[in-house]
Order: sequence, then C-alpha cells, then structure tokens
Amino acid sequence: MKESNFKIKSFEKIPVCGFIIVSLLIVFSLYFVNIVKSVPCDKDMGSVFVSNFIHTDIFHILSNAFSLYSLSVIEERVGSETFIKLIVFFLASNTVLETLLHKLIEVPCSIGFSGILFSMMSFELVAKNILDTNILLSLLFNIGLTISKGKESKVSIYGHAIGIFSGIIAGMIFKKI
Repeated sequence: MKESNFKIKSFEKIPVCGFIIVSLLIVFSLYFVNIVKSVPCDKDMGSVFVSNFIHTDIFHILSNAFSLYSLSVIEERVGSETFIKLIVFFLASNTVLETLLHKLIEVPCSIGFSGILFSMMSFELVAKNILDTNILLSLLFNIGLTISKGKESKVSIYGHAIGIFSGIIAGMIFKKI
C-alpha cells in the first residue's frame, strides 16, 4: 500500500506562522461576535496596518490561514527569527505603500492578510535559487482569481499588487545579504 506524502506540521516547527494563524482566527472571532464592530478603512497608516488582521467572512479567513500554513515552508527554510523580520518588513512596506497609494489615487479599503501572503509568495520566487513551480502556479492562480473578480468584488487588486512588489524587493535584498 502506498503511503501518503501529506503530513500535518506541528506549530512547534512553525511557531511564527502558528502564532499568526491563531491571532488571525481570534481577531476574526472578535469581529464575528461583534466585539470588534467596524473595519478600519481610513487612509492613515494605523488603519491600513490594522486592516491586515481583519477578515469579515469565513471563506476569507480560512483561505488566508490555509495559505499561510502552506507558506510555512518559508519559515522552515529561513528560520523563525529571519521569518519574523520578513513579516515585519512586509507589514511595514505594504502599509507605507498602500497609505501612499491612498494619498495619490482613490482606492478602496483592503482588508485581510492576502497582501502579506502575496509578499511571501513573490519573496520565495525571487529569494530561492530554484524555481518553485508550486508557488509560481499558486501566485499566478491567485492573481488570475483576483483580476477575474474585478471591481464589483471586494478583493483588493491594489493590496495584492503592493504585496507582490514588496516581496520582490525583499527577495532581492535577501539574495544580496
């Protein structure tokens, strides 16, 4: 009988991803039970930063949590300390870039961890010395899905594009150091 390659990782091996996933689920639960009553959609850096952690529907939170869990291979590869630095870089750069974009043009509010996930995918493609076809296909699929939903959906094309851009920058910096 053939054994499956699918194995569930323990959060002990991926403590940063585990902490983020649990945190996102807690914040979603607070929103779901109306303890957190509003979505921060102001154009200032504080609101843009906090919006990374807000999810308003179950599909959104579950897809972001599963994607982060899938991308935990990055934490395993670079180590938890470096991974924390990457997450902080992505949160800071995405927040600054999105805030600047809000100042330049009128763009809708974006919420969720997807921009950071796009950062992680594009980082991994740039930073690794080999092409990871799974991540490339996932990134292309998610870009296609984002674009296909269009303006009538609440999916933030801008937030995802900013994520890709900051991931490419981080990947280039990572390769240099």
